[in-house]
Amino acid sequence: MPENIDSGPQERRGSVPVFSDPSGRRWRTVRGTALGIGIGTTLVALVIAVAVIIPPLLPDTWAGAIAGDTFTVTRAQPSNDRERTAAHQRLLAALQKHNLAPTLRRADASRRHGESSNAFTDSSPIVLGFYVNWDDNSFAALQSHARDMDWVAGEWAFLNADGASVNWDLGDAKKKDVLGLVKSLPADQRPTLFAMLTNVDPISHQFDALRAHRLLTNADNRHKVIASLVRGVTKFGLGGIVIDIESVDAESRAGLVIFMRELRVQLHAIGAVTLQTVAADADDEMRAAGECVDYVVVMLYDEHWQTGEPGPVASQSWYDEKAAHALTLIPSQKAIFAIGTYGYHWDDAGDGHAAEAQTFAEVMRAVRENHGAVQFTSPSLNPVATWSDPDSVDHQVWFLDATTAWNEMSTATRLGARGVALWRLGAEDPSMWNVVGSQRVRNPAHALTQVAPGYDVEFRGNGELLRVKSRPTMGARTIGVNSATSLITRVQWTAFPSPFVIERTGAAAPHRVALTFDDGPDARWTPAILDTLRS
Repeated sequence: MPENIDSGPQERRGSVPVFSDPSGRRWRTVRGTALGIGIGTTLVALVIAVAVIIPPLLPDTWAGAIAGDTFTVTRAQPSNDRERTAAHQRLLAALQKHNLAPTLRRADASRRHGESSNAFTDSSPIVLGFYVNWDDNSFAALQSHARDMDWVAGEWAFLNADGASVNWDLGDAKKKDVLGLVKSLPADQRPTLFAMLTNVDPISHQFDALRAHRLLTNADNRHKVIASLVRGVTKFGLGGIVIDIESVDAESRAGLVIFMRELRVQLHAIGAVTLQTVAADADDEMRAAGECVDYVVVMLYDEHWQTGEPGPVASQSWYDEKAAHALTLIPSQKAIFAIGTYGYHWDDAGDGHAAEAQTFAEVMRAVRENHGAVQFTSPSLNPVATWSDPDSVDHQVWFLDATTAWNEMSTATRLGARGVALWRLGAEDPSMWNVVGSQRVRNPAHALTQVAPGYDVEFRGNGELLRVKSRPTMGARTIGVNSATSLITRVQWTAFPSPFVIERTGAAAPHRVALTFDDGPDARWTPAILDTLRS
């Protein structure tokens, strides 16, 4: 058998030459291939020659009309997409409206805000912080700053779709025990806890007008929900209820007033109080709330919102105007002015999506990773972060931080508001607690210059192997204060805060297993271990 296998190939090799091609097909193939390669290389050479001889057309340059030419947005590649162009023009227009403040503008600020000494007085306002279950940083903020707040309102009561019942959710007590945390504090340092009732849909995460309609237009439903809220206040030992029902249609507005009055009566019977959140431009609702609840939380933010044009979240002049107007509709002793702790991220990608809400830590991370810049704009007195991607997408993040909180606290105190509220815990600039906390400062030029990294640990990459890439570093900014108004009018960032950065590696590949060994500092790679790894 072996002989037969060997003899066959030997006989075939002896009878026909290996490279014989009587048909000529092989030569035609080789010749065609060579011709194609020749034509291709000739075309490449022509293109290179043209590029060298004729200068390329440079892309358009878009420059923001900012005082001092300190901000410029350059497009690496022009875009023909109309939506993209329109989005870019909106970003540019937002910057053109707000010149940077390179120096203190004392005269302008004095005319806007009037003469006054230090805006803070000995009668400090109530500080209310809004807590949410869905952000771990909210609990971290509460752990660190519970003593800095008088009241804490948890987003714990959710109106069900039937409009007649409430779903109570105080979160996972094993991981985030808010009630236990507060009870563990000394009695004179405990904030009073409230539950916030909201009509947010748990699936869409949007305010549901139908839920509100079913509650507010049906007397029986109102009574059932009020009874549930009263039971919750009693069961959890709360100080009261915050009502945050939004997207109320015209037919339901009268029912909202009735609901709030009835709730107030029932809560007063057990020694609790009612609060209601109201948008800054909802005059009728604000006036009614001032008459039928104990405290009104005026939401003084979203001057520019997610689906609108880019711009400041709460410029100082807008905040001042809305705050003063609110006090013509509600008594000052009932007014709690809300301070935002977040920002909105717009870009000109042209896909029509809404701006993305971002926390202060997320803004700082985006600026660091994209080598962006933060400018403090005038006259808005709001910061904006800007950067451009390599693919020519331009970005703007208008946000609120400790400097804007200082200015807004100044307004709240000057106007005589009962207190301020932070929306929301965990999203804030950590140095904001120097403004609203129990140890609030009187000189922001020194106290707000250092910015702590915040609560989060940043993870990058994928896999189960972790390596500390960088340790926390402080941020730094210089601050200029108008001596006539006590307002911060100039901010310049010199360093951005960074938390622990952990790099993840060793992501699992299909059908592969990663083995790791930790035998201590004296471990040795034995032949048996090496053989196992090789196999």
